[in-house]
Amino acid sequence: MQNQILTKDLRQKEGSLYLLKDQAIQKLNEADFSYLGILHPVNSAHYEISLRDTLLNAKPKFDRTGVATLGIHGYQSRFNLDHGFPLITTKKVHLKSVIHELLWLISGDTNINYLVENGVSIWSDWPLKNYNSQHTKQIDLNTFEEMILAYPTFA
Repeated sequence: MQNQILTKDLRQKEGSLYLLKDQAIQKLNEADFSYLGILHPVNSAHYEISLRDTLLNAKPKFDRTGVATLGIHGYQSRFNLDHGFPLITTKKVHLKSVIHELLWLISGDTNINYLVENGVSIWSDWPLKNYNSQHTKQIDLNTFEEMILAYPTFA
């Protein structure tokens, strides 16, 4: 009995999801992707195709709370960087920070000194919180980053 109730509930959620998928496909057909200005038109078209493919072919996967996610296993995107960096967002992005963070990650370095030297503070909050939890005298972010610059092995 319990299994039948769960199956019925899942079918109802799945039905609602397919209705949402239909609405999303309709919106996608009406969409104007020109706001993806940082993308080259070739990359923008690839992004639109991957969205459409996901909406049309993905099977819903429900998590333990009943929220569904659409996904296609193993989908890959390849971009020619001669056409620009394939950054897809509707928000402003500080490109200099993105570039330095990518270079830092690719280098395999775990010391945030390189990032701080290049004005990227996104990774400084967690080590600062860790530092302040271990010391009685609390310091702010600017002081912490000055210490990182003064003592390269500090962070």
